[in-house]
Amino acid sequence: MIWVALLTLAFILGFVANRTTLCAVKAVDEILFKRQAKVLASFGRIIIWAFGMTIILEWSLGNVPTEAPKYTLNLQSLLGGFILGTGAVLNGGCALHTLIRLGRGDLGMLISLTGISVSVFVLKGIQLLVSPSIIVTSTTSSFTIDAPYKFVLSILVLIWMASELFRLFRHFKPSELRTRLLAECYQLSTASAILGVCNGILFAVVGNWSYTYTLLTSVKVFTSEQSSQENTVHLLLWALAFTLLAGIAVSSFFKGKLSIFYKPQTKWLRYFIGGMLMGLGALLIPGGNDVLLLSAIPGGSPHAIPAYLCMLIGIGISLKLKASFSK
Repeated sequence: MIWVALLTLAFILGFVANRTTLCAVKAVDEILFKRQAKVLASFGRIIIWAFGMTIILEWSLGNVPTEAPKYTLNLQSLLGGFILGTGAVLNGGCALHTLIRLGRGDLGMLISLTGISVSVFVLKGIQLLVSPSIIVTSTTSSFTIDAPYKFVLSILVLIWMASELFRLFRHFKPSELRTRLLAECYQLSTASAILGVCNGILFAVVGNWSYTYTLLTSVKVFTSEQSSQENTVHLLLWALAFTLLAGIAVSSFFKGKLSIFYKPQTKWLRYFIGGMLMGLGALLIPGGNDVLLLSAIPGGSPHAIPAYLCMLIGIGISLKLKASFSK
């Protein structure tokens, strides 16, 4: 029953994500060229909702959130964030948007996922040929918020959630439920609430569950010489990843936007390079933009926010260069 509940949440997350404009590249593009930050603000809402759900589960059910690894901040994390942002622009979207495009039928995104997978071997090659000192960060941090401060922060977050719920449901009519569920594009505040709640529960129960984490970990397990028992990637993580993709595909079908694109194109090479850079950046941070947003930032890892900001800077510089070259 727990598996069914978790997979249902992943399906809902995919269904809703497909009906939003939430993408890190779009967020920076909106800031640079529209002078707005609606998408970026929505990412902030998702983080708060996710953090709030872990609080509710802990206080009401005694469920102590699964502790995701916390990493110390270093230059490698910042460089990784910048590389990840550059790769996302080449790829045409961030990690979540990549999966959304795949769920809509763009098989070119399989090339991006291949690039992400290959990044594990690229990093090993760099370590052998350039500098063995370039290693994936393994230094964990013991950073925690003192209990009194965490209590105050928790109260503030819960108050914010209550006010958001009141605002979202203030004009809601039950007769509009079907129309809202099948809306072409969800309001950002509504989408943020649903995505944040679903991810908050998944994060509290499973820990780091994002598909990029699952993919990169699986590749590292495949190439590792350690025992299979130590390196086994939990079947639940892959089940969640495929269910998330299924939610996107079903959402696309109901929107009438499910179309299979399979003919090879020259831009697939850009997808591969972009995916490879995204994967390389995720390894250096460690954590892709979905890991940072959905796990590391809500989990309070010291490296998460600076690395995410560097990713946004990398996206911004790449978008500016892209715009200048396209003139």
